[in-house]
Amino acid sequence: MIKYYKPTQLDPSTSPIPIYVTIGAATVATLLGEPQMLFDGRWVIFLMAMIVFTLLSLGTGYIHHPRWQPLLLIAAAATALALEPITNNFLLTPTITFITVSQAQTIFSPRLANLFGVVLTLGIVLSLKISSDWALAIQGGIGYAAGYVFIVIFTRIAIREREAREELQTLYQQLERTKDELAEYSSQVAKLATLRERNRLARDVHDSLGHYLTVINVQLEVVNKLMA
Repeated sequence: MIKYYKPTQLDPSTSPIPIYVTIGAATVATLLGEPQMLFDGRWVIFLMAMIVFTLLSLGTGYIHHPRWQPLLLIAAAATALALEPITNNFLLTPTITFITVSQAQTIFSPRLANLFGVVLTLGIVLSLKISSDWALAIQGGIGYAAGYVFIVIFTRIAIREREAREELQTLYQQLERTKDELAEYSSQVAKLATLRERNRLARDVHDSLGHYLTVINVQLEVVNKLMA
């Protein structure tokens, strides 16, 4: 197992709906904010890239493999960064990359997840620089970094809550097994006590019967001597 990788199992209660809502809202906002895309044909490339990003994000959440899961996450981040030159939307790329930031916290070790965030922030600045100047790109990078910190804190709180819930579930299952074992032991103890009581009664009956038989035997010998 690769050391940097933290295999995760998707919580059955987890739904991909937040991913759909985020990507869908970003798509609609981009098309409304850049209507020129509808006339120059860029909307086709844009929608295809958003579909690819959606599939990669869902694959990151559902495919638990020490090689494929990190690769899918990196591919999703690269796809998001490539959208900035296509759309010239100042908010699209930072918005959807928050999805990859959250997923990185769940599959990477904390140190590598932070490194991933730093590289992603630099990528955001560079992608913004392509469609604007350095001042605007740095400003956007600072704003993205603030959102990044919030997403990281929120995600780690959610991870701790999930781990605590899983630990409680494990403890509950252990308690249930212990209760069943105690019930089985109690039943065995009751059976053993019953067997011991039966053995004691049998021993008492055996001793009493042996005493009476001895007395009868002595009496019979006396009768035989008298009759002789």
